[in-house]
Amino acid sequence: MSSTNDIQPGTYVRIRGLVSAAQFNGKIGIAKSFNKGRYSVEILSPKKMLGVKPNNLELLCSANIPEPPEQPKSDDDDEDRYYEAVGEYMATAREAFDSGRANEEVQMYEWMIERGHDQPAAYVNLFFRYSGQDGSEYKDLDRACDCLQGAVDLLAGPNLEHPTSVEQLMDQQPSSSPKHLTNYEHFLGILIRLGIEFIADHRVIGRRDLQPEAKVLSELYQLARHLGVDAGEGNPQYQITHEIRSELMHQLGNVYRKIGDNNMAMECLNLSDLEANAQYQKETQQGQPEPPKDRFGDKLYPHNFEALLLLVDVANLEVSIASGAPITSISSGSQHFLDPSSQTTPATQTIQDVVEKARKVLLRMEECGYTKSYRGKIKLGQILCNQMMINQDTSVADEAYELLREGEEQARDVGDQAYSNQASTMLEKFR
Repeated sequence: MSSTNDIQPGTYVRIRGLVSAAQFNGKIGIAKSFNKGRYSVEILSPKKMLGVKPNNLELLCSANIPEPPEQPKSDDDDEDRYYEAVGEYMATAREAFDSGRANEEVQMYEWMIERGHDQPAAYVNLFFRYSGQDGSEYKDLDRACDCLQGAVDLLAGPNLEHPTSVEQLMDQQPSSSPKHLTNYEHFLGILIRLGIEFIADHRVIGRRDLQPEAKVLSELYQLARHLGVDAGEGNPQYQITHEIRSELMHQLGNVYRKIGDNNMAMECLNLSDLEANAQYQKETQQGQPEPPKDRFGDKLYPHNFEALLLLVDVANLEVSIASGAPITSISSGSQHFLDPSSQTTPATQTIQDVVEKARKVLLRMEECGYTKSYRGKIKLGQILCNQMMINQDTSVADEAYELLREGEEQARDVGDQAYSNQASTMLEKFR
């Protein structure tokens, strides 16, 4: 790949070396035309036209590569021939990648999408390249998110709307699987795992504009519910389980927390724990001699304790923001051991409700032998400190200090720096 002053329209390029608009460096786009010493480049994500000098462009691929097949006619014979041609075209793209010409593969898939070919595999292959999961030099996380959303939209169909409640999330039904998509369950199982990991690793930290990520995770959960538990059974890499659905809801709850929709966050986290409990019940009912394991080979617990910790954290935040307003209900339609009372409580009692939730989580952690129960101690200590500030109640100071001290020591012993630092910061306020 090299720079050139003779870039043909339609060629894929990467922007580099910009000073005044450095945020576009590394972005991939399509050269459209040349005028007054600059190329008009259509950036793929976010969609934008930019005038760029030739020495700020890196040529990714010549325009001299195969064109995608023509769209099908209305009759069945043309449609069959079209899907056969699409298969051959995508095989050619894979051959280009296998031969070390990843730039050609990327451009071929992008052309398919640009020209309206609804092929989930094209979006997923581009997602791999742009997300950098395969070590690709094309890393562009915004474009990767676009491609993930494109694949999910094709699988979900036009029926789904962005949910405003967990009830709507659970009630909506996606369309049937796309035509000519073989191994649909396996394909979706992989896509769900990719979506969870990508959003957790690359999209949540340091970002606030997470509505696209919320949409992706919501649709993935709806697709997983539509197929049902044990879809793709026989291969742990693909299988859809309550555990996977719990992870989806945990991540979605975290995304809504970042967006600032605390009510939706708490409902999703509550549902995450219900899914985790369903997985535990299913595994223990099978009568296996060994304790059940999660998909990573670790001990399986009857709760998603990390989701519960986040739930009480969000509830604590709600209390702080509202300065004692009643906590919004976290019920998701199923009985759960953290469901609040339906009765309205006085403002000065609200923080106590959150304290009791945190106590309940810590108690269950210790009863189940959860290896990270020190996190529950630190979280309860933090919430007790909040109670001291809101209710001017110093009677819990000693308990808060001891919980934070014990939790900090245990977190430090196992190398959990994040929780150790949280506890240390709170302990400084006692000195």
